[in-house]
Amino acid sequence: MAVTQIQEGFNQNFIVDSPGGITCFVKKLRPTGEPRHNPFKQLNWRLTHTIFRSPHRSHMRLPDTPYSPQNLDKEVLTWQCWKEAGIPVLDLYAVDRETLTLAWEYKPHCLSFDVLLNQGRPQYRKFELLMDLMDEIRTLAIRHNNSLFLHSDPGLVNFLYHTKEDRVYPIDAAVIMETGMDIHRLNIFTLNMFLGSLLGLELPDLEVRNYVRLFSNHLTPEEARDLYHFKRRHSLFHNWYFGLRNFRQHRIKKRPKKQFLCFEDVIFQQRYAHCAQDILRARF
Repeated sequence: MAVTQIQEGFNQNFIVDSPGGITCFVKKLRPTGEPRHNPFKQLNWRLTHTIFRSPHRSHMRLPDTPYSPQNLDKEVLTWQCWKEAGIPVLDLYAVDRETLTLAWEYKPHCLSFDVLLNQGRPQYRKFELLMDLMDEIRTLAIRHNNSLFLHSDPGLVNFLYHTKEDRVYPIDAAVIMETGMDIHRLNIFTLNMFLGSLLGLELPDLEVRNYVRLFSNHLTPEEARDLYHFKRRHSLFHNWYFGLRNFRQHRIKKRPKKQFLCFEDVIFQQRYAHCAQDILRARF
């Protein structure tokens, strides 16, 4: 059995070639060797979801622990909703709640949309495929009044484009959402998260504006209005805490330095003003 680790962050991911000829993408929500109860991880988890909670993430509900099976259950339930509704999804081969492990179908020839768009060449037709998929997902959620249909973590990194099939696959919808919010409000939060990932593209402002304009064309006037009035500024304490955490992860754990959203609030506000504000305003 060949095992290749392809990423290590909050999750641990592997590509596994089994003797039977089936290749799996294995996702472990708790990395190997990580204790179930880590006091530092627990403190960081509580701080980032309470005192230093981002206004972008007010729709997220805190699980019981950092490594809770609740996230795994949420990802599986959303996958089931999508599959039954005819949304293109990867096959799910196995679920282990004890080790918090999911074994997914592995599809070669896939790129996440953040990689695809950051290549620099305009990818407007492929981006429209992503927008059509998001429209379908949002329509299902609102029609059924069921937040499980929404992609609860809809950054560009969580949508795959298959270069051979010319198809988009949603992945990684493990974030738990607040049950007290109505479906329309939850929809706005998820749209705002997607907009934030667009503004985080490492592209010139003019190119980012083109993608934001395509995104805005798929919004209703009400959605555009709510996004325009969305509170995006973080508190000083929030920026200070995440700045220190980003410094630690970059210098000690050698992770890439993050440039957007929680970490560089002033830069994000400038990008929003230059690339999105007037486009959203023109839609209502």
